[in-house]
Amino acid sequence: MDNEKVILSQELKTLQNEHQTHKDELEQLQRRSKAVKQKAVFAAQGLQQLSEEKGLLLNELGETKEKLLALQVKLDRLNGQHEELSEKYFSMLTKSDGEKSKLIDVKNIKTSCTA
Repeated sequence: MDNEKVILSQELKTLQNEHQTHKDELEQLQRRSKAVKQKAVFAAQGLQQLSEEKGLLLNELGETKEKLLALQVKLDRLNGQHEELSEKYFSMLTKSDGEKSKLIDVKNIKTSCTA
């Protein structure tokens, strides 16, 4: 009977040790799980922040494209005006002195009439 008690006592000790081992493993797994969850939360927050920054950058890109288009239209208009003025200037250079003085007289008459 004493042998039986000793064997049962040893088996109980073994079971208690196994139980403690499993309990320790469970606690370790719970800590790992908690750490992984925290990393996932941080990653989600980072992803959210990146998504918001992407939205802001896309808005800024759209505004920049609109400004660029407006500037291109303005540049095209100015280039057209430059070409027109260049043509007028070169046509004046090619006219004779008599034609130039007639044009100047006509311009003076028009400006005095509008004044």
